[in-house]
Amino acid sequence: MAYTLAEREELYTYIYEAAKDAFGTRSAAPSRARMEIMTDAELDADVDYYEKAVARSIKEDEERHAEAEAAWGVRVAEVIAAGAGDETTAIRWILDGDGVTDYDLVYGPSYLAYKYGTSYGFFNGKPIPKVDFSTLAY
Repeated sequence: MAYTLAEREELYTYIYEAAKDAFGTRSAAPSRARMEIMTDAELDADVDYYEKAVARSIKEDEERHAEAEAAWGVRVAEVIAAGAGDETTAIRWILDGDGVTDYDLVYGPSYLAYKYGTSYGFFNGKPIPKVDFSTLAY
């Protein structure tokens, strides 16, 4: 059965979005002109390719986040053993040593997740220093 025009439009959109998810840019997808002349079999093959690429990208992200989270845990434990005494102090020392400023912490735990390569929810609930907004110069 041949794809209808509406179905082809949905596949074009899926391919563009999947290319962004898998490779970080929509330009990784074939051009619209190229997709318009693809056969249904070629479109099916592209959809399959991008589905696999997205799955691979998700798996790689999960592995990278797990490694970063394990490394963070080791780092905190090492700083506690070196004299910090508790997790709160260890995190404060680590952030100070890494040059994290109040301006960075304005963005909350998501900034730390970005900086240290963890999943975005990793730092939620951790004793992150609070920012005194009244002391920040804008």
